[in-house]
Amino acid sequence: MNAARAEHGTDQWHIITCEYPPQIGGVSDCTATYAALLGASLPTHVWCPAVDAADVAAPPGVQIHRELGSFSIADLRRVGKLLNQRPATRRLFVQWVPHGYGHRSVNLPIACWLLTRAWWYRDDLQVLVHEPCAPLSLRPAHLAAALLHRLMLVLVCLGASTVWESTPSWEPVIRPFLLGRTRPRWLPIPAATATLPLQSHSPRSSDGPAVVGHFGTFSPSVTPLLEPALMTVLERSAAHVRLIGRGSDRFRSDVARRRPEFAVRLHASGIVPVDALAAELSACDIMVQPYPDGISARRTSALALLRAGLPVVTNLGQLCEHFWQREDAVELAPSPDGVQLGDATLRLLADAPRRAALSANAQSMYARYFDTSHIAAALLRGVPHTPWAS
Repeated sequence: MNAARAEHGTDQWHIITCEYPPQIGGVSDCTATYAALLGASLPTHVWCPAVDAADVAAPPGVQIHRELGSFSIADLRRVGKLLNQRPATRRLFVQWVPHGYGHRSVNLPIACWLLTRAWWYRDDLQVLVHEPCAPLSLRPAHLAAALLHRLMLVLVCLGASTVWESTPSWEPVIRPFLLGRTRPRWLPIPAATATLPLQSHSPRSSDGPAVVGHFGTFSPSVTPLLEPALMTVLERSAAHVRLIGRGSDRFRSDVARRRPEFAVRLHASGIVPVDALAAELSACDIMVQPYPDGISARRTSALALLRAGLPVVTNLGQLCEHFWQREDAVELAPSPDGVQLGDATLRLLADAPRRAALSANAQSMYARYFDTSHIAAALLRGVPHTPWAS
C-alpha cells in the first residue's frame, strides 16, 4: 500500500531527524541539505529536537518544528497529533541513527511509533539508514544494545516503502533485517558545502612552506591514525599543519604538549561555519583524512574536499566502496595506518602533476556520484542512482 501511494506522489514531506542546525554533526548537515532540496519542490517540514543556541533561518519552502524533545513517548504522541493536522498524503523521511534518538541508543518507542505511522495512519514512510546498528559484542550491556538496535531496524523498515542507505557498503548489513520485503537503495550523502556556490581549490604559489590540512571533528576513532600521519610529515619535511573543525584546538594542544618542537608549525581553526570553510581549505595544499573503516560515501568531510577539488590522502578499509580505487580521485593508503598515510602525504607533496590529476578527478567524481542533482532525482522522481554502472 505504501509503495502504491509513493508512485502517485505526495503533498508534503516531513523529515524526522535527531539533528538539525545549529546542532553540529554529519546528520545535521545532511538534513539541512535534504530539507533545502525538497523544500524547493514541495512543502517540507523538519521535526527535530529543541536547541539552546539561536535558531537558524529555514530555507524557502521549509518549516522547522522543534517538537521532538527527548524523543520520549509523550513527545512522540504530541508530534503525532501535530502530524495528523497536516494534509495527507504525508511522506515521512526518517534520518535513522539509533544512537541519535536518546534513551542510551535503545529507543524502542520511536521505532514502534514510526511503524504505527505507516500502518495505522498510512503515512508513506521512507527511511535513510545512516548507521544500522552497533556491532555484536561479548560484553553483556553492549550485546543487549546491539540486539535491540537490530530489532529497532526491523520495526522501522517493516513499514517503509523505501529504505535508503548512506553507503552501498551497508547493503549486506541491512538486507537481512528487511525480511525480503525490499532492497535498500543508495541515496548520496551531500557534502557539508553542497548548497553553497562552488569555490574550486587553486594551488597556492610556491612561496612559503607547504600546508597539510585535516578537516573533521577529531574523534577518538580518527586521532590515533591522524597523529602519527602528521608526525611523519612534520619530522620529515618543513610543511605546516592546519587543523580545521570542531575539536581541532584540543587536538593541537594535546599534540603540542607531547611534541613542543612542532608547536609553531601546528595551527587550529576551531569550529568553522560552513560559509567560511572555503577560506580555511584554500590555505591547504593537501588534506589527510584517515578513517578506521576506510573512506566511504558517508564521509561528509571528505565529500566537501572532493567538491572543492583538493588533493586528499586517505585509506582503504572495510566500508570502502569498490569505486574509490577505480576513480583514482584520492590517494589511497592500503590500510588504516598512520605511518603509511604520512608516507603517502610526503610522496604527494613532492609530486605536483599527481596533485593536479587528483584535483581534477576529485571534482569529476563528486559531480557524477554525489552532486545534489542525483539526490533530487532519487527522492523526487525515484531515479535509481548507480553511477558506477555507467
